[in-house]
Amino acid sequence: MSRDFDCFKDLKKEVDVWKIGFRVLDSWIVTASNGNQHMELIIGDAKVRKIISDLLSG
Repeated sequence: MSRDFDCFKDLKKEVDVWKIGFRVLDSWIVTASNGNQHMELIIGDAKVRKIISDLLSG
């Protein structure tokens, strides 16, 4: 029996495993002055609560 998806607002640091269903609403690449790049995302959960996330390369 599978668990339901957790929403962003229900996440707790004490829990080791989360099951999160989300979709990417927007994404873009950011280039720092030293040439390093990372991707930033706006993601939404099942109730379309939005958060911004950074994905660092390397």
